[in-house]
Amino acid sequence: MRGKYIVIEGPDGSGKERQVRLLAEALEKAGLRSEVIREPNVRHDVTVSMLQHLIDDPNFPMTTVTEALVYAAERSQTLEAIRKHCEQGINCIVGRSYLSTLAEQYYGHGTIADYQKLTNIITAAVGDMEPDLTVVIDAEVPTLHQNRMNDKEQFDDAFMERVRAGYLWEARQRNMPVIYATGSVDDVFKEVWKLAAVTLAQRDKPTAAVTASASQPQSVAEILAGSPIPQPNHTNHPKSE
Repeated sequence: MRGKYIVIEGPDGSGKERQVRLLAEALEKAGLRSEVIREPNVRHDVTVSMLQHLIDDPNFPMTTVTEALVYAAERSQTLEAIRKHCEQGINCIVGRSYLSTLAEQYYGHGTIADYQKLTNIITAAVGDMEPDLTVVIDAEVPTLHQNRMNDKEQFDDAFMERVRAGYLWEARQRNMPVIYATGSVDDVFKEVWKLAAVTLAQRDKPTAAVTASASQPQSVAEILAGSPIPQPNHTNHPKSE
């Protein structure tokens, strides 16, 4: 039986990496073969490592489109590793996907203003390797900042709101489940596990290519207004790790 490709997405600081590890541990305890794969897979793929060096090194200046193409090349390489694992019956748990590119480059930074162009680049890289399940973890901006306070790179509230809104909009358009991280880490994982268990029990299904969402939001406020986020418990936020 083919392994499942499961992605746990969301803004940095939402606690998604912790949920990736918890899911991998739960699968191991259940006797299911699994592998946590970092995206981009810089540690285990020489090509991806070299591509990341091009992005990080200021001696290699790039246009925004060139940078998007290099990111897409990294993703294509990483997805090939995921494909091979899944074909061997290994479940792949990943904490990042093309949603990050859309949320950060299009909605957040706005470095590429043409949504269709960016989606075309993503589609070329992803091909038919759409995840079997993508769960988006959402949290309010103060929580995201709190969980990222030790990170070297910090962003202002407006940027974080745009990124958060981008995730919510794309999740809504693509019928991806959203979990609002207003409880404890364990509370969030219970919801993640419910969704993952259903996916793991499903028989193999044909993969589908990534497509652009049919419509575009008018504003960040429009997106957030349409998201029925519960009132947060400010005393018990999940921590990002």
